[in-house]
Amino acid sequence: MLKRENIDKESPMRLNKTIVNIFGTIATFLLSIPPLSLTALARRHEEREPARPPNMLDIETALKKLDFYAVEPDEKVIVIDPSRQKLYVLQNRVIIKTYDASTSRFGLGNTFGSLKTPTGTHRINEKIGAGARLFTLFKNAESTGKIRKYGSGITTRILRLTGQEAGINADPRINDKNFDSTPKHVDTYFRNIYIHGIPNEARVGRPASIGCIVMRNADIVELFDMVPAGTLVEILNKTYIAQHE
Repeated sequence: MLKRENIDKESPMRLNKTIVNIFGTIATFLLSIPPLSLTALARRHEEREPARPPNMLDIETALKKLDFYAVEPDEKVIVIDPSRQKLYVLQNRVIIKTYDASTSRFGLGNTFGSLKTPTGTHRINEKIGAGARLFTLFKNAESTGKIRKYGSGITTRILRLTGQEAGINADPRINDKNFDSTPKHVDTYFRNIYIHGIPNEARVGRPASIGCIVMRNADIVELFDMVPAGTLVEILNKTYIAQHE
């Protein structure tokens, strides 16, 4: 039989070993769990929340409007629906690709300085950033060479838009010398409205920008490679409605 003093000495040692073993087991379990990025968390949320199907009546109305521009057979066009925060690529009047895309958190509007997303018919005027790494930060439409995965900014690729409708999203009076001194003009090109990537991808799918249309970085690369300069882009004048409403 163990003496009392021996039991008293061994009990704390056994307890300490037990605690170490427990924490070791917990640590091993936690390390075995693959890390989840913000993008993965956002995608898991989307999987739990069923995607709203496109409003085909709105899509067809947009296509009829784009018919005015004599769309060639097999030519791709883009329709952006702010009410669903979606960007649709269509070919031969069929949706071939759907992307989450965020418009302005300030709503829709075509006036310079409003920080709102313009509506109406546009074209992709320039494609900027070919070959840049994912999350490359751009300033003044030029690569900084830096990688940014947090906060705000323009990342990965830029599709610069130019308006096609005079008085709505285009103004022939505006140029690079007077665009910031002409009050309330509506020229999309000189408002610097782009389709581009964003560092904080978890924001995509809800109004989040200050005028541009923003996408996840891998998505904007895919879109960039899919459509040429000159592609028509119709931005619907449809106000965002939260999915749970």
